[in-house]
Amino acid sequence: MPVQLTVYFNGACNICAPEVALYRRRTQALGRAYVSYCDISTADLPAGLPAGTLRDDMLRRLHIRKGDIWYSGVDAFIHLWAEVPGFHWLARLVGLPPVRMIAVPVSFSRASRRACSAARKRGPRSNSRCISARTLPATRA
Repeated sequence: MPVQLTVYFNGACNICAPEVALYRRRTQALGRAYVSYCDISTADLPAGLPAGTLRDDMLRRLHIRKGDIWYSGVDAFIHLWAEVPGFHWLARLVGLPPVRMIAVPVSFSRASRRACSAARKRGPRSNSRCISARTLPATRA
C-alpha cells in the first residue's frame, strides 16, 4: 500500500489553487485515495508541523507530508508530481541534481514570492477545507 501523502496548499492564491485543482482531478481520476489535499488558507494548521514553521511560511510555499516526513517547495512538488498521472516525467527531471540546483533558487526568488503574495491579496478562490480524494465529488473529464 502506498504511503499517505497530504498536500497543504494556499487555496486563496490565484496561482496555487488552479494548479492544485488539476493535480487533485488527476489523482482522483485514478483513484489515488492515499493522496489528500488541505487548503490551509481556510483550515487550521495541521498538527505535527516541523518546529518553527509559521502560518505565513505554509501559505507561501507548497508543503506535503508523506508519512511522517515533511517536504516544502521544490521537494514537495517532486514528491507530488511523482504521484500525479502525467507528471512523473517532471518529477524525474526536476529531481536531477543539475536541474534541482536551478529550481530551488528560482522557487525562492523574490519574483515568485511576490507573485504568490499578489495573488493572495486579490482574494480567495476556494472555501474548501481538508479533503481527501475519496470525498471529492465526481468531475467531468
